[in-house]
Amino acid sequence: MSPVIKIENLYKEYRLGTIGYGTLREDMESWWAKIKGRPDPNSIIGQSNGKIISSTDHILALNNINLEVKQGERLGIIGNNGAGKTTLLKILAQIASPTHGRVMAKGKIASLIAVGTGFHSELTGRENVYLNGSILGLTKKEIDNRFNEIVEFSGVEKFIDTPVKRYSSGMSVRLGFAVAAHLDPDILVVDEVLAVGDAEFRKKALEKMKPDGISESKTILFVSHNMQAIKQLCDRCILLDKGNLINDGSPDEVISYYLKGDSNNELISYNDNFTHLNNNDYVSINLARLIDKKNNEIKEVENNQTIGVEINYDIKKNKLILPSVNVYNNFGEVLFSSIDRILNKAEARKLGQHKCIMWFPNYFFSEGLFSVAITLFVPSPITSERLIETEQILRFKIIDRDLNELIGFKSEDRPTSLRPQFQWTYDKT
Repeated sequence: MSPVIKIENLYKEYRLGTIGYGTLREDMESWWAKIKGRPDPNSIIGQSNGKIISSTDHILALNNINLEVKQGERLGIIGNNGAGKTTLLKILAQIASPTHGRVMAKGKIASLIAVGTGFHSELTGRENVYLNGSILGLTKKEIDNRFNEIVEFSGVEKFIDTPVKRYSSGMSVRLGFAVAAHLDPDILVVDEVLAVGDAEFRKKALEKMKPDGISESKTILFVSHNMQAIKQLCDRCILLDKGNLINDGSPDEVISYYLKGDSNNELISYNDNFTHLNNNDYVSINLARLIDKKNNEIKEVENNQTIGVEINYDIKKNKLILPSVNVYNNFGEVLFSSIDRILNKAEARKLGQHKCIMWFPNYFFSEGLFSVAITLFVPSPITSERLIETEQILRFKIIDRDLNELIGFKSEDRPTSLRPQFQWTYDKT
């Protein structure tokens, strides 16, 4: 079967501190910032925007990428923030242009790379559905036939005639995805924007992208830090690291390679850039890291040591907000969740900076690699509202030296991820 996407010798280079980034939007942002005397948002190249920090005035966001994607493939794209994932999707969606190389794609491409991608903020949801459909080459009659299904799937029926500038980020994502998935594209390009939506919608969106949800002939490129979603949806996966394609294979193989730290990914600490999560008026995360009892940041630790997940966040409006963590094993499977119940509700509503630490007991984990995702939510007996829900952003390695030395077990001989030290008693018979 011939490929529907063919990428040959693809390079994307950015020059720091200059205007000319490949898209009109970024050029205008940089020009306006210069006029106002503000820092250029596109010259500050960091981990959150798909560009790579460099000590020179030139950086390579993508470095000699060669890739073929066949019709009907569901390709997962993973990697650290700053690996080049979003840059690759932008070039595929023709939002940005490559510096060198070429990209060939057969058929109509629908993209969901940023919240409300392709929407005109002054137009209503209804008008934007027709606008996006027209861009994809559909007639008004074809859009009419799919309109009710799009609106029902998005869950924004009551607001469909409201300008999208008044939509929340979650509403924009829901409508944007519904449009992209239902207007019959040949290729669907989806970035990790689904992390903004609520849990129910994310589940529905993932089901929609499976072969029985969208025609098996449709090709999907899916970027996410959610390893479980990649495994559920995709039949192939690639790993990007600092602009390089370093692994290509089955989701299980590539995810395992990624989480083992073979791509210099042994530890992630978010202590400098949570800007992509500061998307609501209620709360923002400033710091998240793994520490020991002496407040030292951890890369790896023996299982007889106590470790904690430290979270610093700002409450911006008087609202009861609780933090929680999900812990994953090396295969991206959820092991357990823990919620800070905070009995003092007045403290949990207090405006300003908050700091909490969730401690794991010693002798809790078996040897292996683990990751942590963080959620900040508003509790409710009916449906809790998730204000921020990160992907697996913190990773750590546990070494079980005691048991290794005692009985000569290797980590692969112990398939379990948890090994709590329970109390044993002995009675003579």
